[in-house]
Amino acid sequence: MALLCQRSSACIGKAQPRTIQAEKCSRQAEAVAFKAGAERMTSLPIESLRKPHVAWLSVAVWIAVIFLFSHQAYSGAFTESYLHDANIPIRKLAHITEFGILFLLSRFAISQSRFSSGWGNTRLCVAAYVFTLANALFDEWHQSFVPGRSATLSDATVDMCGAMLAWIAVFLILKLKRHRP
Repeated sequence: MALLCQRSSACIGKAQPRTIQAEKCSRQAEAVAFKAGAERMTSLPIESLRKPHVAWLSVAVWIAVIFLFSHQAYSGAFTESYLHDANIPIRKLAHITEFGILFLLSRFAISQSRFSSGWGNTRLCVAAYVFTLANALFDEWHQSFVPGRSATLSDATVDMCGAMLAWIAVFLILKLKRHRP
């Protein structure tokens, strides 16, 4: 902070410990250091997400989460024991949420990749939708090997409804951003 203070035009030659000018200089230096630190704190996570490998890593982690959820044997019977009539709607809502998030993460990862340079929103969303569809079908195929679980096309359809809802959300958000003053 002393270096910042000494280099400031208001503080040159006036770095005496307890004078008003020294206090002012010290506060300025602290404010500059705080602002720089705050900018670094807020920009680092966002900038790191803009790196394609980090974006794809988040997709891979989310696919692993979906895999772990679908790998639980007899999970329907377990949740039915305490959810009763709400079991099916809550489980379908979970499918919609899981694959809606996968769509959003994959759309972002695709948009950060070199091969998609110049792609418009529609092409990005179609690619993310196909990627999500492939994962939904793989998830159902995987469940066919888990005891107490079965592969159903209706679950894959529900998964794709989640992706479609996320696509609609992206469309609406981008439309609102375009019409914002």
